Amino acid sequence: MLLNWDWVHPVMPVPFVPTLGPVHPSSPLPELFAAVAGVADSGEFLPYDKDRRWSRTKAERLLVGAVRHDERSTLLPTLSHRGPGAVKVYMYGAEPGVLADATALARKLADAHEAGAARVVWFLGPHEPEQSAAAVGTRVQLKDFAGPGPEATGAVEVRPYDEQPEGVRVTFARFAEEMKADGLAFLHE
Repeated sequence: MLLNWDWVHPVMPVPFVPTLGPVHPSSPLPELFAAVAGVADSGEFLPYDKDRRWSRTKAERLLVGAVRHDERSTLLPTLSHRGPGAVKVYMYGAEPGVLADATALARKLADAHEAGAARVVWFLGPHEPEQSAAAVGTRVQLKDFAGPGPEATGAVEVRPYDEQPEGVRVTFARFAEEMKADGLAFLHE
């Protein structure tokens, strides 16, 4: 999937990759989007996909052939097989008419894939009033654990695995494998 990332990145008020979720702003976005597109039709998970903890196959995939990208917007449609199914079109861009284009694409794809729902997902930029999403909005929060945490509860110290005490390093791999149903094997990876 070839996208002009010089244009897409500035219009992303929240770095969010369809089928993966929110990612850190310094994440390699072009590589993440390419990886999601690369496994779209396989039903397989990416190694760092949080959904690996809950299912054997990926329930949501990018509809690569329906991606729309031009100088004013990028529309990335996904299809979820959960329940009656749903098409979501992730909209990046705020030019006039983009929301109507995204809505039409979502409806068309929902009909084509016999999905029970069609949705458009977009992120408010700093210039958009929060009230415009009050009825349908979801807040996405990203936390960078670098630096001190709130003083009242104490700082959260995050250290790389190789800096953990010897006793932790020796036992964590086995513990993570035993607790893989709870996502700890994923965390250990």
